[in-house]
Amino acid sequence: MRKQSIVVSAALACALGSLLVAMPAQGGEKKQADQITCEDFLKMAPASQERIAYWVNGYQHGQGNPAVEVIEFDKFGQPIGQIVEDCKAAPKETLWQKIKSRL
Repeated sequence: MRKQSIVVSAALACALGSLLVAMPAQGGEKKQADQITCEDFLKMAPASQERIAYWVNGYQHGQGNPAVEVIEFDKFGQPIGQIVEDCKAAPKETLWQKIKSRL
């Protein structure tokens, strides 16, 4: 019985350890939405770039308006390739500026 308890404890410890190793680091750098640079944006995975671009676009439209009444469904699915290209050309500018001119 004692041997089985040790084996179960070791297995649980290994499983927990592997989960902790696989989890991404939390508590990274925080920035205001209008201060995310193109350089920051370009470091993100493509799927993350798409999500953040649409989020920042929505945030821009809702700023100062506690109840945003309009959702622009035609914006979703719009390719963000041009925003990526614009950011590559000027990585020190903010993503906010690029999205404002494109979406």
